[in-house]
Amino acid sequence: MRRLITSVTENSPAGRAGILAGDFFLSLNGGVVLDVFDYRFLSNEESLSVGIERNGLVTDFIITKDECEDIGLVFGTGLMDSARGCENNCVFCFVAQNPPGMRETLYFRDDDWRLSFLTGSYITMTNMRRADFARLRFYRLSPMNISVQAASPAIRRTLLRNKRAGTLMKRLRALKRAGTSMNFQIVLCKGINDGPELVKSINKLVKLMPNALSLSVVPVGITKHRGGLYPLEPFTPADARAVIAQVHELAFGFRAKYGTSFVWAADEFYIRAGVDLPGYEDYEGFPQLENGVGMMALFREEFNEEFKNTPEISLNKTVHIATGQAAEPFISELSNRLCERFKGLIIKTAAVPNHFFGETVTVSGLVTGRGIADAFKGRIEPGAKLLIPQNMLRSGEDVFLDDMTVKELEEALNVSILKVPVNGAEFIRTVINL
Repeated sequence: MRRLITSVTENSPAGRAGILAGDFFLSLNGGVVLDVFDYRFLSNEESLSVGIERNGLVTDFIITKDECEDIGLVFGTGLMDSARGCENNCVFCFVAQNPPGMRETLYFRDDDWRLSFLTGSYITMTNMRRADFARLRFYRLSPMNISVQAASPAIRRTLLRNKRAGTLMKRLRALKRAGTSMNFQIVLCKGINDGPELVKSINKLVKLMPNALSLSVVPVGITKHRGGLYPLEPFTPADARAVIAQVHELAFGFRAKYGTSFVWAADEFYIRAGVDLPGYEDYEGFPQLENGVGMMALFREEFNEEFKNTPEISLNKTVHIATGQAAEPFISELSNRLCERFKGLIIKTAAVPNHFFGETVTVSGLVTGRGIADAFKGRIEPGAKLLIPQNMLRSGEDVFLDDMTVKELEEALNVSILKVPVNGAEFIRTVINL
């Protein structure tokens, strides 16, 4: 495979050998490199022959380095390969519910076992072949993050609409035999994999311990762009309370038997149910944080620690906060505590309705720039400070899901926007240091 070298680290073995940015990488010691795992494995030697193409000519560069020292080549992607796409047609797929006209990358459905290890993404394993499992075992990649949906073969095939979806438990047992640890996720769809089926799935997955590490149960996301798609219903408050009760009962038994809860419901279920979330200690180190499990409990703990160590001072300022509808009561509660502590502080929190995806989508991470502009237009004074959570933006960039930039939003509202990490302590520090 031919891969463009985008840069070469200064004073690295590759740089000293004369390899340049713009060269094409071909091989290591004559071996084929499929991706970053092969690259790292083959580059551990102290003496290497690196196949390079430059201006159409192929040359072997000899590199001498310390064992395990990085060669110093940088490629366009950390994977050194294109991400593998999804082969399912899931009834609950959120990507299929995206509105038209968004950037192309938002329509790509990845399902790559390599990215599961590298980035923590969840995979269905339906597109994995024998060679993939052999490479996974060879490199001893662990943990893997598996999107289960249902342990029942028939129900999983219904949900994923893929005939290979029914082999899940067989594959999970094979991973256990290989020593691979696993985290699981169930996207819960009302009337399909909830109720007794959810209990069956949880009980089957917990039997994979000690390799089974954790399981999250998250509600299906439903946007307004579902024309022609499988009919799904949102969970009502009563439904959400029923799910929480099932999860709590099973988790209680697992703690007594295994010393861990193993399964947790996403924060969104508690918000929909209108009941209190578990406490900080109940989340056992937050193994499912990226699935929205325990985010509020962790945020509150971080807030409380910073709050008790912050002296009372006069601030005399007004701060505006934009957040999703689900988090607004929580953020307002913490904001009121700050206003009571700091003399002269006024915090105005606004829940931004999601007209882009539909008002059933209430999480802050899916709020758009145009949504904020519409929500605050005429309601915020020129030159004001507006706080937004960092998770509203594309990772590493100042761009919202609708491609509006932070600068464009500042110009539209004539305000200064501050991005706040989703961290309770940083929330307090940002408000104080404005």
